Amino acid sequence: MGVGRMKIELNCASCGDNNFNLDHGVADHATIHCNRCGHRIGTMAELKERVAAEVLSRIHKNDFS
Repeated sequence: MGVGRMKIELNCASCGDNNFNLDHGVADHATIHCNRCGHRIGTMAELKERVAAEVLSRIHKNDFS
């Protein structure tokens, strides 16, 4: 079985931009904000959880787009 690839889009819920501020580092407790509008995206741990949930959902659906 080969390795699949998938593209995960992460966008600000407020303005739709995908440029985030990681000035507080990448530790799980670090807060992430949108560079465009300043909206709080969440913590790094929350972001990782969202990405993991999306990946698992797509694997379950066999969707590697």
